[in-house]
Amino acid sequence: MSVIVRDMIEADAPLVSHLILRSFDAALRPYMAYTQHGIGAFLSVHTKYPEADPGRHLLVATDQSNPHGVVGYAEFRIGKDNVGFLSYICVAESARGRGVASALVRSFVHKRPQLLELQLDVFQDNAPAVSFYQKLGFRTISSVTWVTRPMPDSFGAARILSLPAAVASLRTYGFCELEVVNGVAPTKVGLIGQKVVRCFSIEAFDDDELLCGLRGHFPGADTVLAILSTTAVGKVLSNHEIIQKSDRMKLSLPGRPQG
Repeated sequence: MSVIVRDMIEADAPLVSHLILRSFDAALRPYMAYTQHGIGAFLSVHTKYPEADPGRHLLVATDQSNPHGVVGYAEFRIGKDNVGFLSYICVAESARGRGVASALVRSFVHKRPQLLELQLDVFQDNAPAVSFYQKLGFRTISSVTWVTRPMPDSFGAARILSLPAAVASLRTYGFCELEVVNGVAPTKVGLIGQKVVRCFSIEAFDDDELLCGLRGHFPGADTVLAILSTTAVGKVLSNHEIIQKSDRMKLSLPGRPQG
């Protein structure tokens, strides 16, 4: 196979969304935004308006014999201090073991000499992926734990800023972010599909009042998710279940220009 890496275009969106869906275990799909029904539409919008999020870079890999097909996809971000992050990478089953993933990573790094390092998250039980990243030179620097708890019953509806826009996003893409007015400052949470509320702090994960208010608007939500550091898990007060663990890995890029 002769692999060609290029920027994703709008026409790639259906193939990429199908590839992403098939690349994650069915048990994890309810907890991931990119495995929801509207991810193709979400990525299509980004390819049409890339200037809206210039730090996000979407790449696809094709086989030279079929340039309109997609055998791999990778999404990268560039943050502060010239640190890159590999958000997603997936390869078609028929093309695995043929250098597609390596080509995507190397193409991104090669074209951006300002990068000093590249980071990613990988599930600990995904041994082939962990081994692949280690061969590329990635090393584990930290770990997180995915925890869930049942949603408490509703006893009223919370005030949510820009609720109509959030609901429209949910219907179109299958996920959205919400700003719940609950105290001095709004609390940001996510909604993944119709059932999973993503909390970004222990305080939100443990906050029955906040969660009850959310369920007043979204009665189908029945599960709360948080992704926490190993030490933070021990501080959770609610009864919870550990569903997955993942490692943050880093690839240092020597010889790059220093600030």
